[in-house]
Amino acid sequence: MSIKKGIKLKVAISLIAVFIVCSTTIVNWYLSVHALKDTLTENYLQNNYRYATKVSLSTSDLFFNMQQNLSTLATILGSKEYSQEDLDYWKEANANLFNSIFITDDTGVVQLISPKALPNKGGVRPGVQITSDLMMRIKGPKAVCF
Repeated sequence: MSIKKGIKLKVAISLIAVFIVCSTTIVNWYLSVHALKDTLTENYLQNNYRYATKVSLSTSDLFFNMQQNLSTLATILGSKEYSQEDLDYWKEANANLFNSIFITDDTGVVQLISPKALPNKGGVRPGVQITSDLMMRIKGPKAVCF
């Protein structure tokens, strides 16, 4: 009897089958990881976009409300004399929007300020004239908030 050298057909087919199963598994794993990464990235970006849009709308609403408050205060200032108590009351009512407010006359000289003592030294106080370009462009009494 002679001994045959080589690979038997059963072994060759088995090795090919194992190779195909392993390579299919590896390719499927790679494709699924890649697809999952893309999906997670897309969801993350969409969630960030929605959050940024929501913050933008909230900020716009806040600025609109602040503008309305200042417009109302300007209307009141134009129609009657405003006292320090009135200004303090208005500032307290709007403390969540503004931390200080001052009122100037036509020339930009500060008339009233609330709170009376601001923490910054050399800053705005009654009797100081504001000479910024914005103050010069606006005519009449002015209310400025910080």
